Amino acid sequence: MRFLGALGLYIVTVFIGGALAAPWLHSIVQWGAEQFAPLEGLAYQPFHRYVNRCFMVLAVVGLWPVAKFAQLTLKDAGWERRAEQWKMLRTGLSVGFVTLAIPAVACVVAGGCDLRMPDSFGILARHFGNAIGAAILVSLLEEAVFRGVVFGVLRKAGSFALAVGLSSGIYALVHFFERSRHEGDVVWSLGRRVSSQLGRTGEVNKLNLILGKTGEAAKHFLYPSVCQICEANRAVSDEGLICADCREGVRPLTSPYCGTCGMPFEGRISDAFECANCREMNLKFDFAQSAVIANELLRDVIHRYKYRRELWFEPFLGGLLLDAMREARVDEAWDAFVPEPLYPVKLREREFNQSTRLAQWIGKRLDRPVWDGFLTRTRPTPTQTALTRKQRLENVKRAFVAKSPDRARNRSLIIVDDVLTTGATTSACADALRKAGAARIGVWTVARASFSPDLA
Repeated sequence: MRFLGALGLYIVTVFIGGALAAPWLHSIVQWGAEQFAPLEGLAYQPFHRYVNRCFMVLAVVGLWPVAKFAQLTLKDAGWERRAEQWKMLRTGLSVGFVTLAIPAVACVVAGGCDLRMPDSFGILARHFGNAIGAAILVSLLEEAVFRGVVFGVLRKAGSFALAVGLSSGIYALVHFFERSRHEGDVVWSLGRRVSSQLGRTGEVNKLNLILGKTGEAAKHFLYPSVCQICEANRAVSDEGLICADCREGVRPLTSPYCGTCGMPFEGRISDAFECANCREMNLKFDFAQSAVIANELLRDVIHRYKYRRELWFEPFLGGLLLDAMREARVDEAWDAFVPEPLYPVKLREREFNQSTRLAQWIGKRLDRPVWDGFLTRTRPTPTQTALTRKQRLENVKRAFVAKSPDRARNRSLIIVDDVLTTGATTSACADALRKAGAARIGVWTVARASFSPDLA
């Protein structure tokens, strides 16, 4: 029983201690980045990665006193070097890779994810090398070290079946612990909130990416779907987990609106017109249209989708955009969709580009290609939120460039994004496409936000 107590203390120490230590590690890295330029890339890592690193370090370091207390030998942890064990290791790795490949292929076939090849063999080789390296490291740390010691301790406390069952259960359970996706300033007391979230099952949504439709059906059987806005009514994942009542809060963007930027106006205006914002800014695209008005509901959904990685909203946001584009008869006259790019550091921090995902979502349903990576962001730009109209234009000036200019020559392209405010950033993207020779450039976004006159 004392062995089980030691193991329980070890697990609690790893997760509580890791959560409490993460804010301090974050502060140290931020200070280091200010002193040493090569560390700047680490400073932009999302906070949950600091939490994961603390878990990993404590898990490895804490194994030694646990193994010492339980008087484990190499044989107890399964580390004996014998010829048959190497043979079993090769067999286990082969079975493991095949087991992973089956749901991955099923996910692609079922349409749960898109299979996109890198632009060159060098990039493919680098990704493959990184994946193999990560697989070996994970195998050594998690399987050989962590699980080996946990199994050894449990084997001393009970039967072989108990040791296999409990070590497998513990190993699987920790992968579904909630990782805190904190926004805003990181303070030392944040660790208490992180540790209180560990037992939540928010990560169970990742089952969709692994198991496709089968996993989704199983998840819904165990966890009935509920609207993620009102948290009261029934909702389905195919519609973004938003119920019919909450959908009534969506305000479609209807005429009259500016023929260039799509800004809606009140009253009765029958003739085509251009608003004062467009006349002053000299926007580089031909037109911009949005599916809905960015009211409080839409702003909340988009914020949670972008910054809290609540990807279940994607069918809702993509559906709004798709319906509007079909109604406007966006047809084969347009050659491709071009997502608005993020700066690489920002992409690593957020872990995905919402513009790319939305473009791929509608591109698949409209059978149009998506030129992901065609536009690149050449420099980081401060947030546009508190800038005036003139400052916004200057902020993103020459911030985008087209990778292969000849590809865009005489093409009709649509830039895709989530929200349009003044159009400054999108216009900078359009300017890069114009310089690459694009003949016609349109813009489609999910929502249209109003620009505060105080910032004009």
